[in-house]
Amino acid sequence: MRAALYEGKTGGLAGQGWAPSRPLTQGRRFPTLSPMMQRLLILITGAFLLLGAAAVATLYFTTPITLRVAVSADGEDARIMSTIATQLVRDRSPFRLDLVARQNPADAATALDAGLVDLALVRRDLGMPRNGRAIVTMRKNVVVIVGPPDSDLDETSDLIGKRIGIIGRGAINLPVLDAILGQYNIAPSAVRAMPLNPDEVGNAVRENRVDFLMAAGPITGRSVSEAVAAMTREGRDPVFLPIGEAKAISQRSQLYDSSEVVAGAFGGRRPSQTFETIGFSHFIVARTTLPESDAGELARVLFEMRPALAADFPATGRIEAPDTEKSAVVAVHPGAAAYFEGEQKTFFDRYGDIFYYGILALSVVGSALAAVGSFTTGQMSRKSNRLSEPVEIVRLAREAKDLEALDELQSRSDALLASAVDASQKGTLDENGLLTFSLVLDHARAAIRDRRRALSQPS
Repeated sequence: MRAALYEGKTGGLAGQGWAPSRPLTQGRRFPTLSPMMQRLLILITGAFLLLGAAAVATLYFTTPITLRVAVSADGEDARIMSTIATQLVRDRSPFRLDLVARQNPADAATALDAGLVDLALVRRDLGMPRNGRAIVTMRKNVVVIVGPPDSDLDETSDLIGKRIGIIGRGAINLPVLDAILGQYNIAPSAVRAMPLNPDEVGNAVRENRVDFLMAAGPITGRSVSEAVAAMTREGRDPVFLPIGEAKAISQRSQLYDSSEVVAGAFGGRRPSQTFETIGFSHFIVARTTLPESDAGELARVLFEMRPALAADFPATGRIEAPDTEKSAVVAVHPGAAAYFEGEQKTFFDRYGDIFYYGILALSVVGSALAAVGSFTTGQMSRKSNRLSEPVEIVRLAREAKDLEALDELQSRSDALLASAVDASQKGTLDENGLLTFSLVLDHARAAIRDRRRALSQPS
């Protein structure tokens, strides 16, 4: 077919003596878009891509992170963490807490090591999780040993043979008493230790089942306050046992800190003078794999929450930063350390590279779409030029004054047809375009024939 076209043996594809054996498009029409519509389509596609990326980013950065927290089911720990969880929701914080009840702080630490939770509220003297790092120091506890007024309680050896009520759930505070006795070379068996639940303290004292009480907790906490109140008799102040070698105990065992209770700490003249004692801390610890940005943000949120919590839990008003020194006994999470040291990364510090490469990727995609649009528009422009030339031949043929001008137009139409076939072979003109061009060119050739016939007739 194409050879016949080159030899000019047809009068056009739809002209005299030739017709294609099958439609070049097999009966199908291929719709084409105008350049303006193509550009509009590219713009709409780009806009939807940007909107989709923005929606995904918004969802990612605004959805609160839920952290599972292991906490002792009994006592003040559970109440504090429950209040914190409620406050996080009230403040629309980026975090939510899912409390997981454990038997005691030691079990909470075990749950963190086992990977069952993201956070845990633990007690330093009961063991820190190996895979945990401190976020904040929730509170510092003091150990108070107190007896009734006028009791013989001047030094630690006065505990020998006495009944001591150890306030706490189960035997959780017995190791604290053992640490004190061990410093003074007193065998634990020399003292009659009696674990007491906090609800049993009043009855135990009234029924004379104990001689002294030992409480461990915040100075303003329930355990210490109830022990002091139980040993106060008819307005007379109780007697407090100083732990004179508290610093030595702290040096021997890093589980405990040297502390002191200042005069009047329990109201009035209780105690009448400042005395030394030991203490230990509660920490909120996070697993080591918690992202630094999340750990730092959690530390910030907890610190800013202190005033709201202090009304119900005075001890939480003393939430502190853990020791961030590299030599610290309790390791601090790097994200929390960055916050406390003022080196926390800003939003753009953390995600600047993502935005940069995202914009770069969008730029590349946009350039590719523009190139495709430009290529398609160029093809449409070339098709338009090919169709305009046969139309011009029609106009010139109808205005031709002699046969010589018509011969020139005939040669021009043959060259156009050869060019169109060559473009089809190279793939720059599809079959649908070739058919359309041939029909228009056939109309131009018919105009040449008609004008030639008119000029050949005698006037």
